[in-house]
Amino acid sequence: MRIFAIILLLCTTALAVSPTLESFNGGQVSPLMESRVSFPKYSSSLRTLENMLVTVQGPVERRPGTKFIASQRSSSAAGRITGFERSADDSYILLFEDQFLRFFTDGGQILEGVGTSDVSSLDNVISAWQFEETTGSVLLDNSVANNNFVFSGDINSQTAEGKVGNSIDFDAQYSGLNTQSSNFVFSDGSDDTPFSI
Repeated sequence: MRIFAIILLLCTTALAVSPTLESFNGGQVSPLMESRVSFPKYSSSLRTLENMLVTVQGPVERRPGTKFIASQRSSSAAGRITGFERSADDSYILLFEDQFLRFFTDGGQILEGVGTSDVSSLDNVISAWQFEETTGSVLLDNSVANNNFVFSGDINSQTAEGKVGNSIDFDAQYSGLNTQSSNFVFSDGSDDTPFSI
């Protein structure tokens, strides 16, 4: 039996075969612990681990990489990237450059700020709504038609946070919009006969 173990050891050493490691929960060990084979975590630890993450279940996986979003305005000037977390679900990446600051979120650059907009001078605008900022329950029509809407239902569940500002998100079962305007007309698209709401 002893001869078989020695032959097996010599064959694995000569063929450069190493045993399969099933778990890396021992993590990286100090150089002082490398020769301590009696250490309980020795069989599940390693000397160096680069660009990999150890999972709780044991195996390792590649660490996530980075994604190219935008280049600096000037390649000769140094820039600085830093993270900014406003809340647990609202975070940004800030790019500081020479007399310039850019904001990134959700894999893209924020190009416009949230604010008021004037669409009354545009042609063929039926309605363009934005939230009234005092109560948050009224959508004000900025077009010439003056079709203001009032929310019914839970106001907080009817807005979905977007890359810039909020968008309306209805479940079509427990919430809706009410309007008092009689000139608000839709077309059903079948025979071009308008119907009102």
